[in-house]
Amino acid sequence: PAIWWLLRAIPPAPRHEWFPPLRLMLGLQAAQQSPAHMPWWLLMLRMVIAAAAILGLSQPILNPAVQEKQGGLKIVVVDDGWAAGAQWPARRAALEALVGQAERNAQHVLILTTAMKANGEPARILTADTARAMASGLRPMPWHADRAAAARRLGELDFEGFRGNIASVWISDGLARPDDQEGARELGRRLAALGPLRILQDPAAQTPVILTRPEPVPDGFRLTGLRARGGRAQTVALQAVGEDGQILAVSRLDFGQADTQAVAQMTLPIEVRNMVTLIRMDGVRSAAAVWLLDESWRRRTVGIVSSSGMQTAQPLLDDQFYLQRAMTPFADIRKGAIGQLLETPLSILMLADIGRIVAEDRTRVEDWLDKGGMLVRFAGPRMMEQSDDLLPVRLRQGGRALGGALSWEAPAALAAFPENSPFYGLEIPGDITVSRQLLAEPENGLVERTWASLRDGTPLVTAARKGKGWIVLFHVTANTRWSSLPLSGLYVRMLQRIVEFSARTAEAPPEAQNKQA
Repeated sequence: PAIWWLLRAIPPAPRHEWFPPLRLMLGLQAAQQSPAHMPWWLLMLRMVIAAAAILGLSQPILNPAVQEKQGGLKIVVVDDGWAAGAQWPARRAALEALVGQAERNAQHVLILTTAMKANGEPARILTADTARAMASGLRPMPWHADRAAAARRLGELDFEGFRGNIASVWISDGLARPDDQEGARELGRRLAALGPLRILQDPAAQTPVILTRPEPVPDGFRLTGLRARGGRAQTVALQAVGEDGQILAVSRLDFGQADTQAVAQMTLPIEVRNMVTLIRMDGVRSAAAVWLLDESWRRRTVGIVSSSGMQTAQPLLDDQFYLQRAMTPFADIRKGAIGQLLETPLSILMLADIGRIVAEDRTRVEDWLDKGGMLVRFAGPRMMEQSDDLLPVRLRQGGRALGGALSWEAPAALAAFPENSPFYGLEIPGDITVSRQLLAEPENGLVERTWASLRDGTPLVTAARKGKGWIVLFHVTANTRWSSLPLSGLYVRMLQRIVEFSARTAEAPPEAQNKQA
């Protein structure tokens, strides 16, 4: 029995058999049959994918604005002055798109910028590849556009070979200064004469606002903002900033929906006003939004002393009346005695018909001049009779026989201002005449010390250095007794130039500083 159980437990030896897989598979019946053609939906999907790839590689243009001929010349005028800074990325993108279009049309390109470069590089006709590199390197310039100069540069180019196949595009900032409006019109005429002209401007919502030159007024600044066109109401915040970056005052420009100009008043005490170093539009990063104010913008303190006294029954004959009315818009006026005025910081001291400065006043004036003050004196009957030596030139004293005062049967007119004069460049009205003046003694250096003269060569305004300061003499009165100069706008501009010429506010004496403290 044990052997029987052992034989049952041990299986028999395996037998080798050949497996016929092909014969088994031939007998199988497939449950699903493959179609003879691709499904329509799969065919359409693959066709759409192929068409999209082909269109993408061909770089198509959807609804091109202008259909242009192949070949020829494309002129692109770009306003790249300081007013273009705020929207410059959009302007450069438009420029690059125009150059790309010219490249597809096999056109040459002329990029004409309106802000003249410092090196005066002339405009050149370029291939599209070269123009693309030039376009990517353009930057807005920190000065204004000069369309008149751009028109001249355009007129200097030779367009032979392109006549009849020239198209122009002007990327404009929409702004033109009063002295550049004719230049803008001339540039537009020349472009239109060459072929079709298209002008691109910023959308109404992105129209840039520029801040014009601040106008000094007695209580601060009058600020004007301009934009190319209306279309929406807009408010622009303005800030006055000091040397340390501190905001000293704020104001705002309010544009109505159709307004292209807005005016704001920024009120500041004179002490705070003189601390302002820049005025800017808040949140706008552009040279068109900032005005830097240097020493010449500071409102000077001018002291006036007149021989006629503080009170007069006839103000139109008073020297102080004409001086105060002329300088109030750009200077802080103080009136009083010499000693009283020099107790506080003072930029300019004006003496109207004061013949002699005597005693303690003379010492204080000389010390103030040595520290950088400016003494401006006006002639008159008292100075004709007697004068001291605190003058830029020696005067002829005495009666008419010696020429102390010169009278003409025909009043004399002014000559053009010399180049060494602060008045150089001012326009002289033809109706200004001088009927009397104090004559200067002829001497070496008189020509160099003459800031203004009459047509006969006799000095009208002379000046000379005194220490760190200046002494200036008007050889006529501050009122209308000896000339019609005080009745003209030239009188105001001459006094303004003198105020700007004063280098700095003179130091106050120690006792005055103690009083301020």
